[in-house]
Amino acid sequence: MPDSTTRKPLPQKAFLRVAVPVPLRRLFDYRMPSIPVYRGQRIRIPFGKRQLLGIAIDSCDRTEIDPDRVLSVTEVLSEAMISEDILDLLLWASGYYHHPPGEALVLALPPSLRRRKSVFRKSSLMDQFWQATPDAPALPGLRRAPRQQAVLEALMRSSRPLDGHALKATSGILRKLLDKHWITPVEPLESGLIPEQPLVLNQEQADSLKAIHQAAGSFQCLLLEGVTGSGKTEVYLQAIDDCLERGLQALVMIPEIGLTSQLRSRFELRFPGRVGVIHSGIPEKDRRTVWFQAAEGRLSVLLGTRTALFTPLPRLGLIVIDEEHDGSYRQGDGFRYSARDLAVKYAGQRNIPVILGSATPALETIANVALKGYRHLRLSQRPKGIPQPRWRIADLRSLPESRRLADFTAHSMEQQLAAGNQVLFFVNRRGLAPVLMCKDCGWCYDCVDCDARMVLHRRSSGLYMLCHHCGAQTRVPGQCALCKSASLIEVGAGTQKFEAELQQRFPDYELLRIDSDVSPARRTELFSRICDGRSQILVGTNMLTKGHDFPHLTLTVIANADAGLFSPDFRAPERISQAIIQVAGRAGRSSSGEVIIQTRHPDHPLLLSLLREGYGAFARKNLQERLQHRLPPYAHLAVFRAEARVNQAARRLLMRVVAYRRQNADEFAGVELWGPIAPAMEKKFGRFHQQLVLCADSRRRLHRVLGLVIQKFEAEPQRSVRWSVEVDPFDLY
Repeated sequence: MPDSTTRKPLPQKAFLRVAVPVPLRRLFDYRMPSIPVYRGQRIRIPFGKRQLLGIAIDSCDRTEIDPDRVLSVTEVLSEAMISEDILDLLLWASGYYHHPPGEALVLALPPSLRRRKSVFRKSSLMDQFWQATPDAPALPGLRRAPRQQAVLEALMRSSRPLDGHALKATSGILRKLLDKHWITPVEPLESGLIPEQPLVLNQEQADSLKAIHQAAGSFQCLLLEGVTGSGKTEVYLQAIDDCLERGLQALVMIPEIGLTSQLRSRFELRFPGRVGVIHSGIPEKDRRTVWFQAAEGRLSVLLGTRTALFTPLPRLGLIVIDEEHDGSYRQGDGFRYSARDLAVKYAGQRNIPVILGSATPALETIANVALKGYRHLRLSQRPKGIPQPRWRIADLRSLPESRRLADFTAHSMEQQLAAGNQVLFFVNRRGLAPVLMCKDCGWCYDCVDCDARMVLHRRSSGLYMLCHHCGAQTRVPGQCALCKSASLIEVGAGTQKFEAELQQRFPDYELLRIDSDVSPARRTELFSRICDGRSQILVGTNMLTKGHDFPHLTLTVIANADAGLFSPDFRAPERISQAIIQVAGRAGRSSSGEVIIQTRHPDHPLLLSLLREGYGAFARKNLQERLQHRLPPYAHLAVFRAEARVNQAARRLLMRVVAYRRQNADEFAGVELWGPIAPAMEKKFGRFHQQLVLCADSRRRLHRVLGLVIQKFEAEPQRSVRWSVEVDPFDLY
């Protein structure tokens, strides 16, 4: 546990330097309390008219303000300190990403510990392991309490105790069953809860595991590039097993909450009672409990999304980043950081190895094999000799716009479904139709606050319009806003329309739709039905492309591969290639599979390159193009963004940066400015956005210039314009 028993208090000096969660890139000085204060300790401090939670950073004898005006600390909170290593990581990240340190440091605490409430620890019912008691009623006996009955049925079917997460229960349901004496808690290693035995590795897996073992106890980045279904997870599990045998802990990072359930189940089978999960979808009490368990060393394996990186693990010996290429590792607002890149930095600080796993590694990661000495490990074959799925292209050019299913695709689906297999239909757009248009004059229903079309959606109560950017909802109009015509038509198709059309085409098969319109709890239930083979047709977005293992799935259909082929963003070819390879990899993981790409551009060079040469050849070509055009990873970018209610106000602020560069040409030497330009969506949430891109061959020069610009504009308060900086931007346009 990161507390006063493991560190020395700060030197008793005149002032205490504190990080405060406010949007200012500096620390604040307060009078040093008479009691010991530790680095990383939570304290209550007066800030203006408010009382805020601050983090103690250092002590000092001098302050930049009048000593008589320095305020005293209100209270020193004794529990839940930020560990030294996490503190160092986030202070470094605050400087690298030019973000206020106080706002960065609060990420190291669960939300409830960021407030001034007292800290208490209570064992979570969800993390306990349970078994049914002899007093449990014979089933079915709880028809009026179906959720309680489902938990009891799961326990009675299982040969081993299960925790609340595996039971898909809630703390309330478990409490009711416990009060009735129908379930009882057990120790995780009792009653036959024996760890699952490791699988036999093939030669490539064994070689990769050997390389990971050799890196133990030292900092090394290992890129584990394995084709989909090649057994990367088994390599992770055996590498973690070795780590735990040495009395250490392991951190496993995943890009999406949706992957948690399946991975947690697999990790719990291998390391029963030793796995904890942290992500934003977990109830706050459970999240806080896991945080304390990890900090106290009572958890051996921590599984989680971005912020799991900032959970204290005192005996950390290995970091695994699964699907390392995924953009979800990048925080898109507020503190804009890359969890993948920070994990590599953190591994260096702790002097431990980090595994970056993916079937489609990020081009920056591939380049770092040569640039930074990453070790490249490859898994080129699926276990048991299962071949990679066959690729086919379905040409949609001869079909009318209203036709969304090629005859060839429909025939292949009929064959696979008749054979008892599953089909995945990938549609990278949710909703019913992306555009509602007037047939007579061409008017389209746009969002009032964003430069975006309102998307037509369907729910049980009827149709409605939704903006996918600001979340605005409204009724479906009865007529055109311009010509008053009632001839409004739907243009394009999202997951809901494909769901309806496929259900009509294949009425004898159960169809499931999975996208962000489906609640997380419902998604977990649907994934269970898919894995059990109870559903035959799956329709979904990117949520279905990341790491899921569907053993009965033999055909993947990419409904419209053209989206993204013509984007101006230099990263677009990489993203569409990764999406295609990843979604294709869901097919044929237990037997031979097939992938059909429906497109109106069957001769597009990117598609042909992927089909004929694979992702590796594409990556080499694209990296060569980036080298020629001085783009990352061979150059370094940052974006200075401005937004305002009035478009010209945002642009004027960025033009001041351009003018500042002209006046200080020597300081800006080696740094190019691109813009100001409007992003692809100029208006969002009722505010206009402009951006200025800074490009440099030297990372040091780029950060020096950023520091100068930030210092200038922080000294000049902007009343009508908000501005922000993003280093190493993931979305450039």
